Amino acid sequence: FEIMHYHFFQLVPSEIAKITRERKGSLREHIENISAAQQGLLFVTDETSARIKALADLLNYLQKDSFNLPLQRWFEKLINEAGILAYIDQNEDKIRLMEKLSCLFDHIKEETHRQPLMTLKEFVEIIDLMEANSLPLPLIQTTGNDTGVNLMTCHGSKGLEFGYVFLL
Repeated sequence: FEIMHYHFFQLVPSEIAKITRERKGSLREHIENISAAQQGLLFVTDETSARIKALADLLNYLQKDSFNLPLQRWFEKLINEAGILAYIDQNEDKIRLMEKLSCLFDHIKEETHRQPLMTLKEFVEIIDLMEANSLPLPLIQTTGNDTGVNLMTCHGSKGLEFGYVFLL
């Protein structure tokens, strides 16, 4: 239910409410049923039905890959296939969002460096434990804006895709 509200899936909250109100059984099964029917559903628009199908396909794809790919590679697929990078690129606050995404990716790299065969489930358990103990991920913030010159470390600039880079 929470995932369906993420901006990058472009689902309208009123449509999500209709979907959840009409469900029988688990929400995941209901999404699969909508995905199978895809069109002609009386309670959601064809556009929403198509987006639900795309979400169901993505969830199945990512679930399967979570058992077959290293965690870092799986995370890269997640941010690309779910449209997270495209969403960030179109957002007005893209620098802050990229900093947060880079922070999370850096944490994944650190954890998989310590435990190379770490699974997604194990990583989520670590994040849950950190959250339960109020331990935030360290966020490396850059200062600046889109129209000026940003002075930062190579590490801090990773993934921000600047048009020009000057090395001192």
